[in-house]
Amino acid sequence: MIESFLGTPIQTILDGKLSVDPGFVFNFVDVSDVAEATWVAAAKGRPGERYLLANE
Repeated sequence: MIESFLGTPIQTILDGKLSVDPGFVFNFVDVSDVAEATWVAAAKGRPGERYLLANE
């Protein structure tokens, strides 16, 4: 058994206890990048706009 933040869900999938959509994508982003992007969006962003911090 894999014991970790990602290991446990992956092991559950490998054991066949959870089905997965092969088209699903999960992105990781560093918290410092999120903090900087939030600051820049607040300072330079336009009202009503949304900004992606990872891949589409």
